[in-house]
Amino acid sequence: MLRSPMRRTLLACHCAHSVLRSPRCRRLSDKPPDSPSGAYNRAVSDGKIKMDATQQAIISHFDRLCERLTAYEKKARFPYSLVKNPAPHGIYLHGPVGCGKTTLMDMFYDTCTYPKKCRTHFHSFMRNIHEGLHILRTSAPRNRPFDPIPAVAKTVSSESKLLCFDEFQVTDIADAMILKRLFENLFASGVVMVATSNRKPDDLYKNGLQRVNFIPFIGLLKKQCLILDMVSHIDYRHEMLMAEGGSGPSYYFVYGETPNLDEKLANWFTQLAEEDGHHGPPVSVTMNVYARLVELPCTGNRVMMSSFADLCNKPLGAADYLSLASHFHTVILNQVPELGLSHRTSLKRFTQLIDVLYEKKVRLVIGAHLPIRSLIRHEQRSSSEVLQQHRQLIDDLNLSTKNHAPENISLFSSAEDVFAFERTLSRLEEMCSSHYWCSAGPFRVNPS
Repeated sequence: MLRSPMRRTLLACHCAHSVLRSPRCRRLSDKPPDSPSGAYNRAVSDGKIKMDATQQAIISHFDRLCERLTAYEKKARFPYSLVKNPAPHGIYLHGPVGCGKTTLMDMFYDTCTYPKKCRTHFHSFMRNIHEGLHILRTSAPRNRPFDPIPAVAKTVSSESKLLCFDEFQVTDIADAMILKRLFENLFASGVVMVATSNRKPDDLYKNGLQRVNFIPFIGLLKKQCLILDMVSHIDYRHEMLMAEGGSGPSYYFVYGETPNLDEKLANWFTQLAEEDGHHGPPVSVTMNVYARLVELPCTGNRVMMSSFADLCNKPLGAADYLSLASHFHTVILNQVPELGLSHRTSLKRFTQLIDVLYEKKVRLVIGAHLPIRSLIRHEQRSSSEVLQQHRQLIDDLNLSTKNHAPENISLFSSAEDVFAFERTLSRLEEMCSSHYWCSAGPFRVNPS
């Protein structure tokens, strides 16, 4: 009784690799590349990317991992061998926004022939993990202690022996407290992990609440993965936009005075909804997310329009945004204001919303009063503001401050904020490009 619903929950991660990446365009007569470096060299020769010495060095590591996985899989066919067959080390690839980390990992994933593999966004994976843990906890007998983590890890490892995570970032205390035990079980089951991140391992969950309990995971990560630093001073997302002549953001990112802005976005909605087969006035729909109702007043088939306030000022989270992204292939977001750390909660929801829409390849039209790079304002907060926020967060989470003063702990450091904000701006620029639009929305692979 326990395994069936939990397995369905975790299978969402296993199947996610087919929907979280942009479709690959390839001539039918072409033979698919048989290695990551083959895929990289083809992309260079086709003019899709520029040759980069750092990327070449990284892709060679992915080549070697492919070879080791192939050898490991062959030996695994003989489980009763007297010689122990340890799984190969994975790869943890970190570097700045827009340097091509995800592109290289996807080349590895697409060409790796390892049979049980999963490619997903890290926060989507952890959401599925927490759902699985919840199912087991609520179904387990209440009269004895029960640790559901080994059972959840066993389910994951039975489905996927190669886990590829995009955007490995730990900002949630609920994730931080279980990662070591979860991955100890996964690695013990022969799971190999590949991940991209903006943070080097030692900076993960930096200044986070109860970080002392998270630090052992960093040691485990270093033991199980080759740590690669993708040093780059080039933002390839930005270069791609410049190659388009800057037309992308000005076309799908609309800014100006409110009356004209509202009219333009209303026209966008009518046009896109009609292209999707909807004719007539907007339709109000209600989404049911974990027995909680989310009202969306302006939809047309799989196109929706909403204000920033409705999606980012209300108590919505990843589950709501993931449900929205699975229902709609195009989102029009209006009245996006200038945001700073004084709007911390709304800004974090906005960052999370953009992450989900980007990973699910949802088309996005933005309406704002300022250009993209002016939307997020980097500002200094007074020490009293920081202290008050820390105390409020501690109270909300019911966390102990026995060994730590409130001013010395936080859910997110300023450095963590800067990384997240820069990623959001970079992704917004890409999402407003014609390149992104040609592979997103109705053209994306099954988004469920």
